[in-house]
Amino acid sequence: MDHEFKRKLFHEIGLLIPISYIFVDKKDGVFGMSIVVLISVFIEFIRLRYNFGGDFIPRVLGKTLRDYEAIDLSAATYFIISSFFTVLLFDKYIAMAAITYNSIGDFFSAIVGKRYGKIKYMGGKKSFEGSAACFISCFIVGLLIFNPLIAMIGAIAATFAEGFLIRINDNLSIPILSGAVLTLVSLL
Repeated sequence: MDHEFKRKLFHEIGLLIPISYIFVDKKDGVFGMSIVVLISVFIEFIRLRYNFGGDFIPRVLGKTLRDYEAIDLSAATYFIISSFFTVLLFDKYIAMAAITYNSIGDFFSAIVGKRYGKIKYMGGKKSFEGSAACFISCFIVGLLIFNPLIAMIGAIAATFAEGFLIRINDNLSIPILSGAVLTLVSLL
């Protein structure tokens, strides 16, 4: 199994957050996510400061960390932090959609973009095919929660965050931007 596919498949564990959020109210969701954030940040501190798990993680998970993550927070920690803020800041169903966009949209964008991406943009870092896969998957997720117009707007926001805000970790930008856009649209 190729490293990127394995990494993105591992990323899908993040779907447990919106699935779990179905069964609790906002207050309990924020409380639960705050505990998860504290644990995650503590583990990252130990990993980065003391090289905890430096040999163990690659043996168990394979090469799922990117080179920059050896000296920075992992994508999983960014995902958890952004999920906490998404649950804290947005309506329950908007938060569930935005977190799912992050998990599903980023997965399909990377897999399709790496395998089939021919039309490149953003200095060759992104592909039209990957962005199209992100949009389609986010739109389908959105249709499970919202009407078609709102689902399309949310999918556009998530795709923009994934494809154009490359200086910001997409695990932060996708849920926060799509949650903010969905909130603004729902107020209209």
